[in-house]
Amino acid sequence: MAKTWDYIRPLNIEEEARRFESGKPFRHIVVDDFLRPEFAREVCRAYPAYEDARASSEREFKAANEYHKIQIVDSSIFPEPVRLLSEALQSRELLETLTEITGIPDILADSGYCGGGMHLMETGSHLDLHVDFNHLDERLYRRLNIILYLNEDWQEGWGGDLDLWDGDVKECAHVVAPVANRVVIFNTVPRSFHGVRNVTCPADHSRNTFASFYYTKEVPPEWEGKFEGTVWARRPGERRLMEVPERLLKAIPTTLRKAKRALQGRNG
Repeated sequence: MAKTWDYIRPLNIEEEARRFESGKPFRHIVVDDFLRPEFAREVCRAYPAYEDARASSEREFKAANEYHKIQIVDSSIFPEPVRLLSEALQSRELLETLTEITGIPDILADSGYCGGGMHLMETGSHLDLHVDFNHLDERLYRRLNIILYLNEDWQEGWGGDLDLWDGDVKECAHVVAPVANRVVIFNTVPRSFHGVRNVTCPADHSRNTFASFYYTKEVPPEWEGKFEGTVWARRPGERRLMEVPERLLKAIPTTLRKAKRALQGRNG
């Protein structure tokens, strides 16, 4: 049976721990050549075209702040190389390595990939700045994100860079290009704002990633005492409309009916 390190290159724990701790604007590392080269090629080439992925995806995002992104979380329909990647990212060996690098004890992987799994973004897509939801069913506390880029021939002019912003959303402190087999591992904290710049690749390409999120049962030291969903923000000078919360959308018909009755009462 294949083991984690048959797929993922062993990491220099001491060096990566030092880099993670000093990462700005929040703790993170960027590691190139994360997977073994041949396996990385297999995973990249296993990703479907955007239109094919749409047919099997559970969700396609079309909101103003998360536009034209497909998500596949059902591991039973992952292509075989992606399934093997999924197993490696959830393995005990990797969890122990993440603990050594980050200092976070008793890390748990989300096998259901809530918000994670296979992501594909077509040309014209974007992901606004945000801080991720901080819990899983109010039982587990979110601590780490792993985002692995799987774009074998991505060109510099195609956009899709990951931005890491300061907590006041005034300055972009780090930009990560979506180069194949590059991974970003970062601490999910109350002001870990990040987003994806506009994707401008040709129509026959997509920005492909695999995302895996990690939790603990223990309350993190940064915890501010409140379970939160995704918190969105605008980049300085950005005019893009923010997404209307679902609860407000549901309230609109009721509000309109009340307004209509009030007007009828006045006219009656």
